[in-house]
Amino acid sequence: MARRHWLDPLARRLLIASGQIKPPASGADGTGSGIAGSGIAGSAGAVAGAGAAGAAGSGGASAAEALHNDIVERDLLALRLAQNPALALRTATEVRHAAALGWSLDVNRATAADWGRLPGCGREQVDLLLRLQKGGVQLSGPEDLRAVLELDAALLASWLPLLSFRWYGEPPAPAGPVPVAVNLASARDLAALPELTAERCARLLRERARGSFRDLADLRDRLGLPPAVVERWIARVSFEPGRPGPDLPLSPPPAPPGPAAPRSSAPKPPTTGPAAPGPAPSGPAPSGPSVAKGGAGPSLPPGRRDTNRRLR
Repeated sequence: MARRHWLDPLARRLLIASGQIKPPASGADGTGSGIAGSGIAGSAGAVAGAGAAGAAGSGGASAAEALHNDIVERDLLALRLAQNPALALRTATEVRHAAALGWSLDVNRATAADWGRLPGCGREQVDLLLRLQKGGVQLSGPEDLRAVLELDAALLASWLPLLSFRWYGEPPAPAGPVPVAVNLASARDLAALPELTAERCARLLRERARGSFRDLADLRDRLGLPPAVVERWIARVSFEPGRPGPDLPLSPPPAPPGPAAPRSSAPKPPTTGPAAPGPAPSGPAPSGPSVAKGGAGPSLPPGRRDTNRRLR
């Protein structure tokens, strides 16, 4: 006859769950059959009812044993969750027990740690879900989750007892401190960065005036930051595009050339030579001889000129 362990099967399972003893090999000491011992069998009979305990066939006894085993597994999981609230679930049975213990996963608000506790949920799937959540995308049901993650039907069915799909009117608030926008923040806001001295802040403002920072590597190179400071600034800075420069007024476009002015056909007065005579005076003409200024004397007709000679 095989030698049995001196511990009660329930106590042995509790010690295995807490890590105080190693689990035995499958079927080595008759663990599956030993659960229905003297004390445990009575409990199983109480759960299954008096009629099931006295059933003539073996089907009623096996169903009662399975039910009892399920209760024991759930109690063991509750003990492990009490010791480690962030315990990762390994099987679909543990997912079902965790749901029975009151734990649920809000699909549209779950964190990376929450998704990581589900069996078969990879890191890439978690990153995709968090990006969708940050972008305001909400999943309305299991079909949306299956389409987004391209899940196998059996894997999705194992998650369903824990999943809850709630609809929210606003995107989730960012967790942790809000990153400082180095291309937009004022000197007072930049002071929230760790180890940003006054000298580094002044240099940052000067460099920012020359051009926006592209990323953390560009910020490190242009400010000459040590690696320790750069490591502390990871996830604490963001690099939104800087403000555009002032809008300067544009110069008015040149006027299109208009039609040429028509040329006059009247002749222009000459610019050189004697001046054109003006209009004649309207008064009576003078009766006496006209004496030209600077001339030799009055101009007389020839007959009068001879008469004057004779008189002399």
